[in-house]
Amino acid sequence: MRFSYPPEMEELRKIFEPYKDGGLLVKDAPKEAVDAYNKYHELFEIEFKKNIEWIYQN
Repeated sequence: MRFSYPPEMEELRKIFEPYKDGGLLVKDAPKEAVDAYNKYHELFEIEFKKNIEWIYQN
């Protein structure tokens, strides 16, 4: 099952995506990209947990 991402996550992804190589951030990525990457993954965990709970309730 796929779930949609909130707009905030999409905006964060746009910031760090150009600095990814092979699924990871490059070593010299700017602080803004690193911060966006970390915040994106924090929000991803929250959304994932919400969606898993919804799946098991329905």
